[in-house]
Amino acid sequence: MNNFYELNKEKYMAVVAAIEKHIEPYIKEHFSDSETAEIIKTARSDFEALYPGLPFIGEANPLTVNLVGAAYEMGIYSGLEKRGLSLKIISHINQLALKDYSASAMTPQSVEFVRNAALSKETIEAAAAESQKKKYTGDWVSEYLPPEPGSGFDTGVKYTHCGIIDLYRKYGKERYLPYICLNDYPMYGAMGISFKRTKTLAHGADCCDFCFKLKGGKMPSFIEDPEELEEFKNTK
Repeated sequence: MNNFYELNKEKYMAVVAAIEKHIEPYIKEHFSDSETAEIIKTARSDFEALYPGLPFIGEANPLTVNLVGAAYEMGIYSGLEKRGLSLKIISHINQLALKDYSASAMTPQSVEFVRNAALSKETIEAAAAESQKKKYTGDWVSEYLPPEPGSGFDTGVKYTHCGIIDLYRKYGKERYLPYICLNDYPMYGAMGISFKRTKTLAHGADCCDFCFKLKGGKMPSFIEDPEELEEFKNTK
């Protein structure tokens, strides 16, 4: 469906505008108002240039919004890196913005949907079976990952292919990927969902392994020292 992104442009540009709103104050902690405005303007321009070429991964794929967000964040990383910020500091900015964005976007009803439906064993297995058909280039491929008995986790998923990795490789931005993956922590944390991940495709592993605790877990607002994470230590 070649016109999918054109038909849904208003929807996805609203997502980008919301990210811009939340990321702007964190960029201003490092740069002047005028520099911040230029960084955001350039990131938006870069995003709009690549937007029509984003891969179509299905009419109702919930991961499309992740792809769109990551496409925009590529421009933020590029702009901040050019101005001398380390990838670690850029990841702090991005994570804090995503924490605020997720908190503002999530309602109690949507959080319960994620817990009880989107991350249920049945939904993960159904999505995994569909992904194994590999209908769309640039889509995710997954498997259900049962948690270890006694681990305290409720459910799990293993991604063996990632659309964001494909996108960043296409534009030669692979070095950003391990830091982009950190966005999962504040995003799930905003929903009161905790997870453990020991490895990622971004670090050269064979998969990204998620084990989720759907209630009662605690996640940090953002990952300040990613080098301490097991997924960073398991770099290939």
